[in-house]
Amino acid sequence: MSRTLVTALMLFISFYVYSQDDPESHVMDSHIPPVTIADFSPVSPLVDSVTDAVVLLDSGACVLDASLEDGFFIRYYKIRRILIRNKSVLEPLSKNTLYYSAHMNDGKKLKTIRINTYNLENGKVVKTVAQDNDFFLEQSKGDLKSVKFTYPNMKEGSIIEMEYCKRINSTDLEDWYFQGEFPKLKSVYTVTLPDLFNFSIQFRNKKYLTGTKKSEVVKSVFSSNFEYLNSTVTTISWTFENVPPMREEPFTSTMENFQACVKFQISAVPVRPGVTRTMLRDWQEVCNNILNSESFGLQIREPSSFLKKQANIFVEGKSTELQKAMAIYSGVRDHFKLDGRGVFFSDGQTLNDLYKSGTGNVGAINSVLIAMLRTQKIQADPVILATRDKGLTNQAYPLLDNFNYLICRVKADNKIYLLDASDATMGFGKIPLDCYNGHARVVTYENFPIFLAPDSVKESSLVTADIRNDNSGKYLILDWANHAGYYESSDFRSELKSKSAESIFKDITEKTPDKKSLDSFYIGNQNNLEEPVILNYKMTLEPHRDQRIYFNPFLNNGLTENPFKSATRFYPVEMPYVSEKSYILNMEIPAGYEIEELPKSQKMMLNGADGSYDYQIQVSGNTIKLKTTFILTKAIYEPEDYNSLRDFYAAIIKKQADIIVFKKKS
Repeated sequence: MSRTLVTALMLFISFYVYSQDDPESHVMDSHIPPVTIADFSPVSPLVDSVTDAVVLLDSGACVLDASLEDGFFIRYYKIRRILIRNKSVLEPLSKNTLYYSAHMNDGKKLKTIRINTYNLENGKVVKTVAQDNDFFLEQSKGDLKSVKFTYPNMKEGSIIEMEYCKRINSTDLEDWYFQGEFPKLKSVYTVTLPDLFNFSIQFRNKKYLTGTKKSEVVKSVFSSNFEYLNSTVTTISWTFENVPPMREEPFTSTMENFQACVKFQISAVPVRPGVTRTMLRDWQEVCNNILNSESFGLQIREPSSFLKKQANIFVEGKSTELQKAMAIYSGVRDHFKLDGRGVFFSDGQTLNDLYKSGTGNVGAINSVLIAMLRTQKIQADPVILATRDKGLTNQAYPLLDNFNYLICRVKADNKIYLLDASDATMGFGKIPLDCYNGHARVVTYENFPIFLAPDSVKESSLVTADIRNDNSGKYLILDWANHAGYYESSDFRSELKSKSAESIFKDITEKTPDKKSLDSFYIGNQNNLEEPVILNYKMTLEPHRDQRIYFNPFLNNGLTENPFKSATRFYPVEMPYVSEKSYILNMEIPAGYEIEELPKSQKMMLNGADGSYDYQIQVSGNTIKLKTTFILTKAIYEPEDYNSLRDFYAAIIKKQADIIVFKKKS
């Protein structure tokens, strides 16, 4: 037998054996259970009267395959069944688009797609199959195609089913989300790959994992001009059951951090038999490449004479490292206009060009800052991180696509400071709250991680209200002052860019009961970014002088709505910081009245030491004195703390609704 014929026969046998575990061969096969009458009334603790839809089955498979024509590629298979329990979800569920490669899928039409609708009619399951007119093909750019489809006979009470298989011109395994908008009774994902490739497999939230299966077979794999003999092909399958819906709640950084999923990062690929190429490098190599790049590291390491001259102007008259660092920081911050986030600036740009333009992204602005600090022999290094909305980063693997922000770490007078000159509201030594997202990386030749935790940030504020009778005895005069927290001040300064101070104070005082007039207002420390702002206003109140006056001592500025409305929560509550808020009221009893009813003092604790609320009220002569202190001692509260946190807020709201009752003197 000729060598060519033997090779062809081996190729056929190899592909025949390899394809038996291929998901494409199982489309509409018997391994998928049929829809039954019981599926229309699923029994699960996740299903109640307000559940709009239930995912009965969500199953996917990803096979890393190979062919002589296309080399290595992915076969991706998916089937999903959803029970519709409320007509409100009909419209969003009816809009579906699948994208695919025409070249990899044999032409214009995606052949392996099945769309079905099941309805319960007269005690029987009736299946409606989508016809050609239910599909709409669209031409996208180049090889990319798309098909839109609708479910036939879809209505409230229907079970809709989507099943398809497609080839993907890639060797990246598809990520899989076991958790989504609706509860999932069963979610299964299977991957099959030869040992020619290495992947880092990362799970998030394995709480609902109920089973893992793994099998191996030894096969030969043919790709392009290479023959890989005796390759071990591994198949792993993960099953999650009774997975609750993932809906965004208040105080959430990003859903990505907690959504049950599995993600893959390729770490090694085959070049030829016996030779692989490493894809996933370590932090040392990545940081060295960054620091040695002409478009970034070299410009910071060897600042230009132009930047040195500009830095010298900023530090004129300054003697200590700290004074110089503060002067350069404020100079750079006030010079630039921010143009988006990002770690790096564009290739071909220089720091000189960026400074002269006065505009740059976060990475560009802070790179100029670092370079200028270094001209003064001040230790300054770049720190890359991901903001909270981007999700957590992996400390072990340097996946730069996950990083979207750069700040400066400076050592001045033997003390470490973190700086962000891209934020026009930040003072020296402050960075935006969005940067406090755990792991960050200091990019030096001795690179190392630092951790920016919300628990390390404490926000303190004090509101005082002094109320006295005017000379006529008819009106009350209110002097109100808010010594805001630092980040509350930052928000206020940002608001001042688009609104006048007068309109802001009108908004603040809008809910004040018995308001007659806003007499004056002013802002302290408005332009001193190193200090929090102080908001002051004076107002005249005109209470309705009936037989009784009902007075809320918080002037309707207390908590009125609980941010934690859901009955349950399956992921942590992420406050932006640890906080302490105090409120002090000193109030003269309205002329001609006396106290009939006064709230009682009360102290409440949250889980022992996780938080507290102290409400202390007393009468001294003709004056009512109230002081409250609301403390949260940590920023992150785990799901098991959710009910107590929600009840804690509810108790505070109830207490702050207590009123003082005055009655006319006889």
